[in-house]
Amino acid sequence: MRYDELSETEKLELKVRAQKSTLIDVWGELAPVQADNWSPRAQIAAEMLHGVSSVADIGCGLMTLKKYLPKDVQYIPVDCISRSEDTIVVDLNQKPLPPIMADAAAALGLMEYLFDVSGFLQQLLQFEISVITYNLSDSKEAYERPTMWVNALTRHDIESLFQDAGPAH
Repeated sequence: MRYDELSETEKLELKVRAQKSTLIDVWGELAPVQADNWSPRAQIAAEMLHGVSSVADIGCGLMTLKKYLPKDVQYIPVDCISRSEDTIVVDLNQKPLPPIMADAAAALGLMEYLFDVSGFLQQLLQFEISVITYNLSDSKEAYERPTMWVNALTRHDIESLFQDAGPAH
């Protein structure tokens, strides 16, 4: 399934469902071509994680980040569905992130789908380093936010959430 190929009715149905629960069935149908759109973001994140020995890729999707990390970095996929036999499966809209033995975390394009962003940021404090991306809504009129996103935070909102989460490592 490709989001951009859905009818307006189907997009509206997804929006209504997404406001209530994680769309696990949709994530199971994620097409590799969609993940390729995010390769530049994953490559930049891997560069930012230079020097770590292990990374928890939270909301790993098709595990694009893995191909940009050095081979000696332990890669720990985390998602709401199993992406490989070693995936830690957790629906972060239902349960907290379990303790994970990793130096760093990556959450690339994940927070837009979370009901409790503040709580998630608190959970990331278990890692020494976190690389996070978020599509800010400061210029909502410039583009239509995908209907599966459940929040629309501004730069000010994000900065406040990071301050409230506590001191970074």
